[in-house]
Amino acid sequence: MATGLESSHALHWPRHDQNKHGPLSLHMDYRHLQQRKSLHGRIVQELGIFIVSGKVQPGQRLPAEAELCERYGVSRPVLREATRVLVAKGLVVSKPRVGSIVRPREEWHMLDPDVLYWTLSSVPEGEFFRSLLTVRRVIEPAAAALAATAATSEDMERIASAY
Repeated sequence: MATGLESSHALHWPRHDQNKHGPLSLHMDYRHLQQRKSLHGRIVQELGIFIVSGKVQPGQRLPAEAELCERYGVSRPVLREATRVLVAKGLVVSKPRVGSIVRPREEWHMLDPDVLYWTLSSVPEGEFFRSLLTVRRVIEPAAAALAATAATSEDMERIASAY
């Protein structure tokens, strides 16, 4: 079954030492990723970013193992270790003679630190802040109510002295 990803021109992947911002050794914040130390870690990071950013859709196959080995200049065991990590994060399912297929977003382990980080990094800044404000509007009133009902006299004194 062809997915359109098999040919090298169907999906434009950066070289293994670059991303869209240039070299991977960038400042660490939610918009820029630091370079991974291990080669399989860098492959996991790049493939993970491509998946969570939507460049490869759920149900689509990643490029063939041989193509990825050539692209990254790695052996099959290194690529298979990277694939195992992506499977553990819930991003792909790997099947013999079929390859790695991207799983639906609702099956991803969204609380995995890497998946969460890649997701936040792939969201446009304005959308991220709108989402953050929505989460704060949901959580903060409940947190304030809990703090108010569970506050000790020492807690109340500290609050009073702060204002």
